[in-house]
Amino acid sequence: MNSKKSLIYGQALIFLIVFVSFGVIIINEKGQFLFSKKINEKINTYLKENYTDLNSSINKSELNYINTTYKMKITSKKNKNLYFYLTYKNGKITDTYKEDYLEGKSLLNNLNNKMTKEINNKTKDTYKINFISTLDNYNSQVQDKIINENNLLNLKFYYIEKEITINSFDSYTITNKIIKNINNLLSNNITPKYYEFTLRERGKIRHIKACHIRDRVVQKSLCDNVLNPILTKYLIYDNGASLKNKGISFSRRRLEIHLEQYYKQYHTHQGYILQIDFSKFFDSIPHDKLIQMVEAKLPDDSVNWLF
Repeated sequence: MNSKKSLIYGQALIFLIVFVSFGVIIINEKGQFLFSKKINEKINTYLKENYTDLNSSINKSELNYINTTYKMKITSKKNKNLYFYLTYKNGKITDTYKEDYLEGKSLLNNLNNKMTKEINNKTKDTYKINFISTLDNYNSQVQDKIINENNLLNLKFYYIEKEITINSFDSYTITNKIIKNINNLLSNNITPKYYEFTLRERGKIRHIKACHIRDRVVQKSLCDNVLNPILTKYLIYDNGASLKNKGISFSRRRLEIHLEQYYKQYHTHQGYILQIDFSKFFDSIPHDKLIQMVEAKLPDDSVNWLF
């Protein structure tokens, strides 16, 4: 008798558990349906209050509910790959507007893959591209061209990377290989802002940045007409690097003079020369402080924007 009662109680308990479980599921489904309308209104209010200027240029997806979280995708009408998400959870609304929409993370990632594939197909070679900045740092005209994907290979908002393997670091071989790659790109109407080449020779790596010819002309003019006349007087006399009327012959003569002076002073040839080579010196120094030091020497700020 007791065993029969236990069996009945057990069956009743199982039935109760199943009944309650289905009830919870039904309540959750109804709760989701009942709350979706209110949350949709809250998200629309959030959009109006924070992103009024976007209302006419975006499309809104249906409100999705997954794991206690409501999510809506906001997409640009001009490009489906420019979008961000609005998320509602625990009574709080958050969004990915800054990184995904303003900075264009989703769009630029898509364009990177698309442009890389197009460039490699055209050149029959392997190149990588990188963007110079995030979407919000370009002017409005460039932004429109990027979003509309208008003639992107000729829009100077990206640079190209290429790794080159060589047998020896001689200037003739390096120059020829770099020129060959640049000509390959130009012949296919591909004109990035600049080029970055990584030279690999028996495990040793060197990086070369090659600017576009237009930028080279500006750099040359800036150095010859502004920087050299002003900054040369602050350099030590023995500095012969890339200076007019100085060079290898000048540096060799100065070395001979220093050796003679040493011998006259100490009457011995047991001295030494200390040679120091800083790896990636210019890449590793704080450029903002260097620019501040240079700007302090200039008579006015008319050319500061070129740095």
